[in-house]
Amino acid sequence: TAQPSRYPTGLLEIPMSPASDIVCFRAQRWNRENFLRAIRAGLGWCVEHGAVYDFLSHPACLYVTDPNFEAIDLICETVKQSKGRAAFADLESVAGSVAV
Repeated sequence: TAQPSRYPTGLLEIPMSPASDIVCFRAQRWNRENFLRAIRAGLGWCVEHGAVYDFLSHPACLYVTDPNFEAIDLICETVKQSKGRAAFADLESVAGSVAV
């Protein structure tokens, strides 16, 4: 999974965690279950490895295929059930954890 990194100039790159809702739903024609399965797998890897999961979605696109925002619930429940191995973080916190 792509993880935050710094360029020698100090510029921070925080890549999105694959795959975005646009790619899954519009380009690849996934159904909601496959999308949730991919999120679950990515989150599991990140929790196991202490890594960053940067969820990218476009609410208007997500709503069409996931009107109850099950993807968001899945992320929240995964963090809640991680027994402290995962946490929500803002960009400043992520930036502070990436070495120069």
